[in-house]
Amino acid sequence: MAEVIPIHGTSARAKIRHPLVAFGLVFLTLGIYYLVWYYKVNRELRDLGRATDEETRLGRSPLTSLLAISVGWLILVPPFVSFYRTFQRIETAQEVSGMTQV
Repeated sequence: MAEVIPIHGTSARAKIRHPLVAFGLVFLTLGIYYLVWYYKVNRELRDLGRATDEETRLGRSPLTSLLAISVGWLILVPPFVSFYRTFQRIETAQEVSGMTQV
């Protein structure tokens, strides 16, 4: 199971998911868990943004991100924009929470 940890300086919590378990679930569910995982990551980023008053930098709508990677393939561009912005939000979340790069 995922380890739930408190985020320093806030009341928000995050889950640390093991990459092999996530990959296994994606494989077993024929890709459906990937959509669940992507939504949860973006929701946790939104929650951190609300807790730290960084909502504009960490995103507001995880559903929009999910729609961009699922239905957005019809237009081709939205999934790539969503991936790029999600990675930017992850970097911002690391910065906001005080994590250092290794």
